[in-house]
Amino acid sequence: LCHHAYRDHVAGRYQDAINQYSQILKREPLNAWALNNRASAYQSLGDEERAREDLKSAEAINSEK
Repeated sequence: LCHHAYRDHVAGRYQDAINQYSQILKREPLNAWALNNRASAYQSLGDEERAREDLKSAEAINSEK
């Protein structure tokens, strides 16, 4: 699933990538990699608010490690 999400992201299929990252996060809610990449995809679609939320969550996860 991670590979597919990243592949879609790199190919510019941002909404597909967001959907894949969201599925990863349903299984692994503390996956900072998926949060960071989903934030990037949101940003590419112009959704700055959701991007900020994901980045904030990823930062909180990384600070706990």
